[in-house]
Amino acid sequence: MALYAGMIANTTGQKSEPAVQLERGNRRSNAEAWRANRWYSLLKQTYLLNARLFNDMVEASRAGEKEKPLRLSRS
Repeated sequence: MALYAGMIANTTGQKSEPAVQLERGNRRSNAEAWRANRWYSLLKQTYLLNARLFNDMVEASRAGEKEKPLRLSRS
């Protein structure tokens, strides 16, 4: 919801904090245009939120897996 609240605030000219931040040391989309242009900012935040969601889903699917490597069998 923070993403949409920020988007609405930006369209009315208000300043808002990003819903999600890049991890420290991550320089992707670090250019000023990603912060200054509200549409680029929305695109970046949507990407980061989706990436976090997918990473969390992958980690959750691994819960309970045995800690041994997969072996491919020949059929």
